[in-house]
Amino acid sequence: MKLEFVEARDLPDAWFQCVYRLLETGRQYVIERGSYRGQKRLEFDYITIHIRYPGVRPLLPDMPPGLGIPNPVEDGYLEEYLPYLMTSARQPGEDYTYGQYLEAQIAEVIRMYREEGHETNQAYMTVGDPQAIFLNDPPCLRGIDTRIAGGKLHFIVYFRSWDLWNGFPANLGAIQLLKEYMASSIGVEDGEIIASSKGRHIYDYVWEQDDAWRAIEATGMRVELKGLTEQETEIWAKNQGLKAYQGRQIRHWLFRKFATSFEEMTDLPKALRARLKEDLCIHHLEKIKTLTSKDGTRKFLYRLRDGHLIETVLIPEQDHFTLCISSQAGCAMGCLFCSTARQGLKRDLTAAEIIDQVIQVKRSMENPDRLTNIVLMGMGEPLANYDAVIRASKNLISGNGMNFSHRRITLSTCGLVPQIRALGRDITINLAISLNAADDDTRSFLMPVNRRYPLESLISACRDFPLPNRRMITFEYILIRDVNDRPRDAAHISRLLSGLRAKINLIPLNPHPASELSAPSVETIHRFQEILLKNHFTAIIRKSRGRDIRAACGQLSGSISGGKSR
Repeated sequence: MKLEFVEARDLPDAWFQCVYRLLETGRQYVIERGSYRGQKRLEFDYITIHIRYPGVRPLLPDMPPGLGIPNPVEDGYLEEYLPYLMTSARQPGEDYTYGQYLEAQIAEVIRMYREEGHETNQAYMTVGDPQAIFLNDPPCLRGIDTRIAGGKLHFIVYFRSWDLWNGFPANLGAIQLLKEYMASSIGVEDGEIIASSKGRHIYDYVWEQDDAWRAIEATGMRVELKGLTEQETEIWAKNQGLKAYQGRQIRHWLFRKFATSFEEMTDLPKALRARLKEDLCIHHLEKIKTLTSKDGTRKFLYRLRDGHLIETVLIPEQDHFTLCISSQAGCAMGCLFCSTARQGLKRDLTAAEIIDQVIQVKRSMENPDRLTNIVLMGMGEPLANYDAVIRASKNLISGNGMNFSHRRITLSTCGLVPQIRALGRDITINLAISLNAADDDTRSFLMPVNRRYPLESLISACRDFPLPNRRMITFEYILIRDVNDRPRDAAHISRLLSGLRAKINLIPLNPHPASELSAPSVETIHRFQEILLKNHFTAIIRKSRGRDIRAACGQLSGSISGGKSR
């Protein structure tokens, strides 16, 4: 038996990794029993997948546009599938539902944890009975084990056999929704998923599309050199038959000399440059438009290879420049004041696409060394694209990367608590929290994420966040007329952040045309600041930059007709 192991960030990442690996290494055979008898199948002997952040949206994989491959599961299907998983109600033609076995057990596991404590190994839910073996197609899902650790509910799931193409995303997406429901009912946070299966498979109608998958690999979509960390580049170089130092030379050309082709890498042997050019392509963002504000702010609109649009903003400071970069095309967080939120989430950016924003802007500058500060505050929620953002950030601060100081890299989040805690463990950069309210009702109104991670859990994660030396967490507070700009709001902030090493940036709302919200008066803003200063907080009023060029994130890309981000 060949055992396979996959470490994945989220559910779509797990699915894509499994499909690629199965097409490369799966065992082909013909089914001899059941309703699919006589059909060809490609499968793993046994596989275990560890998914660290299964709750990150979207739950379902989204195929890259233009490949001609449909999404494995249609939008809206999870809501239709949930009753099958959680209730005993059968549809015509169904021999059973998972819910007929699980419905009572779900309630009992919730009761067990709530009333008897978390330290137990007995909260296991079984699917099937001794008679199931006589069915033509017995249940594939056979058990959901549970464990509460670190204040989070984790699932360990076992399938006797598992269709990777449709079954995997539908099953795990619904199981994740079940886990979130149970965690909320128990009063703990949502945790990880470990899923194991004998015979995870795809059918021949799927691998007939194998050429399309190979085309993805051939274009270099899977190996983007700008997205590899220093260690990964050395491994890649070794696999290519290169010396380790040649991998470092390539990184130097990409990150310090901003090379756009292998031909520019003149310290590599000519034959090697020709081979690399034949096998790989150095992709870069396509600049669509540049707008320059009266205050010197420059906004860049870039098109990705699949047509989606992203924005990057270069902000002049007194003696340096700060670059605000995007981490997603669009955003799923739905913040009321945000223009990007109106577009919805198109997709995550790759690590290469994140860091290429910095490379392209530096290429356009007369003195690129003056760009010293990077803020991940552009389009998207950085922590919802965790692995790519961490990978890009490591290349930003690596001495063999772009060599920025980790003190000058700041990540801003709307408040994804599990990822905030992971960030403090995985990398040392600055943390900024988009706060915008000091009570749950107002914050939930402005920011739907607060319904999942309310202020108590968010501030707890901030108090636990490691802060080297004299660093502070920045709390961004967008001031909105008659919503969060009252003196009592400032008093609530002072109590909420008491004891934290905190700096508060007060940002008058930069409204977008479709919003009915507006900024407070200058007098109101200064009164708000005075209350914070009296409570011994550093509170700075930030000017809104680039108003005349729609520099608030999402305003420009959302206005481009024909762009996929519209």
